[in-house]
Amino acid sequence: MNPRVNHRTAARSRSHERGGRVAWLVGVLLLFLHLGCGPEEASQSKSASDPAAPSAAIGAGMVRRVASLSPLATRLLLELELVDRIVAVDAESGDLPGLGGRPQVPAAEPEAFLVLTAVEPDLVVLPESRAGLAARLAGANIRTVVVAVHDFDDGFTLWGELAGRLGVADAARPRIALASRPLAQLAAESYGFSRPRVAAIESFDPLMLAGDHRFATALIEIAGGESVTHGGSESAIPIDRAGLLKLAPELLFHASPAPIAEADRRALVESFAEVAPLVIVEFEPERFYADESIEAARTLRDAIAARAHPRADARQALTP
Repeated sequence: MNPRVNHRTAARSRSHERGGRVAWLVGVLLLFLHLGCGPEEASQSKSASDPAAPSAAIGAGMVRRVASLSPLATRLLLELELVDRIVAVDAESGDLPGLGGRPQVPAAEPEAFLVLTAVEPDLVVLPESRAGLAARLAGANIRTVVVAVHDFDDGFTLWGELAGRLGVADAARPRIALASRPLAQLAAESYGFSRPRVAAIESFDPLMLAGDHRFATALIEIAGGESVTHGGSESAIPIDRAGLLKLAPELLFHASPAPIAEADRRALVESFAEVAPLVIVEFEPERFYADESIEAARTLRDAIAARAHPRADARQALTP
């Protein structure tokens, strides 16, 4: 049995129609039910949604020793108070609270393989960028999860999956619900209203729009808007001012992982005034579960709500 599991979310295949958004909201709320699955059941459901994943579960034994080479996954494990289960980390994770003394896994694949086999983990969690190392570990019969987290669906699915594999699903459910429920409630506020078109600016110099199925565009949908890149490429999209004007967004949005000085913020808002109002929030994807994410979504929701109007077909949207 190949012990490698490639983490994917069913969100990639969800409908992007208005009815699909309602289904997505319900899916977020029903996510809590999946947290009650055992590790084997969770793996089987994941394989069913991802043809690239093996058809069998990665194993029913509880994970007691985990090596995390994904800072995002490491943060999720820490949020679940599982620091004692972590036996090795990447360099960035090593700077997180309580992990200073853990063996650090180097970037070079041969050395990383030696370190990981020496600490004898039950599970190794790796980012997509280390898929080669994941394949080598799988070849040595070491169970792995390759993390592919691009938006909230991915993030909360991974969090629940890790909780299930480490045998703490019941204890984790309240913590995960605390982080995800406010976002679902925000999404529900926009039901029955139009969805203003919003352009998510990923960077200003060069000017790039966030692609579809990213955290920034997911924030737009949660807040009740429609991303101008909706249904398009998932990669960042280069664009110029003329192209941005042609898209005719009603609102511009930028999620900054670091604080922006007030003077710089004002200058950015003024420089895009001819296109549309610009909303800037602080948001760190690797802390998608934190209170700041809810604050960012609320700020964007308020701006979008001011531009939305009731839809006459709201009742029809729920009709099968």
